[in-house]
Amino acid sequence: LLRAFAGLNSHFNSLLDNQFQNYNFKFNSISKSDFDTICQDYLPTFPDRIIALRLSDFNDTPGQINSFLSYNPSFHQFIHLRSLTIISVDSYDILLTITNQCQSLPNLTDLNFCFCYLQDNQIDCQLIINNIWSLPKLIHCNFGIEFFKQQKFCLPTIVSLSIKSLNISNKISLKLNQINQSNTK
Repeated sequence: LLRAFAGLNSHFNSLLDNQFQNYNFKFNSISKSDFDTICQDYLPTFPDRIIALRLSDFNDTPGQINSFLSYNPSFHQFIHLRSLTIISVDSYDILLTITNQCQSLPNLTDLNFCFCYLQDNQIDCQLIINNIWSLPKLIHCNFGIEFFKQQKFCLPTIVSLSIKSLNISNKISLKLNQINQSNTK
């Protein structure tokens, strides 16, 4: 609707503005040109109305997350973002940047990492885990990040008072009481 009607005239702009109070962008199946147009022309005009984002570096959208971060170097303008989904990232720096940026999202309640795989054995998964656990309103987390040769979940050193639902990749072993034990030390 944005691509078809935004900017045609003030009547269409008013209709779009009135009918779409909140935006949910699922960029996981979008052409590069449409993605660039939306990021350049539309996101800057209403970042405070975006409640959900889905970004992907999967086969049909390679480099999308880097492009998004170049258009939006800081997440602070997405003040009403409640859900963020990141798909198919294989860069520690990108995941660390994203989890650092999530700290500026005051309403983030759902964080999903899907099909993310980090191969470098020198990475510090503790930073990523602690960034996630320190999100003050995070309720649901899908932790689909696998670390090179690491079969155990890197336990957080921070206590999360908000996480109620946690889904961890099935290739990582973790006993249910391990998270609670690590938070009481």
